Amino acid sequence: METIKVLIAEDNTAYRQSLFQMLQKEEGIEVLEPAIDAREAIKKSEQHQPDVVLMDMDMPGKGGLWATRTIRQRWPQMKVIILTLHGGEAFRTWAEEVGATAFLSKDADPEEIIRAILMAADIGTR
Repeated sequence: METIKVLIAEDNTAYRQSLFQMLQKEEGIEVLEPAIDAREAIKKSEQHQPDVVLMDMDMPGKGGLWATRTIRQRWPQMKVIILTLHGGEAFRTWAEEVGATAFLSKDADPEEIIRAILMAADIGTR
């Protein structure tokens, strides 16, 4: 099985650590050193070339939508999954407009997040 490199871009320490611990247990997923803001997400994307970025929509600075657009423009092969507390079609539309592969609620089940990562990396479902 091919290893999927995942970058977590999340400013909330507890949620970031929760994602990190959950993904670290998954066979076939390598969790990279997380980013805590939009600029760091871009920098670490350049350094580590992840397959998938889990991007918080509401990060300090320019935010997750800006970072997503930048990442997708510079490295079109990288997939970005937006994670947010916001619901509604407007947020989903904004995420799609900047090139997000998927849009998930932060309270999504761990299995749903894993499935989204696998689908984004073209691995499919388990």
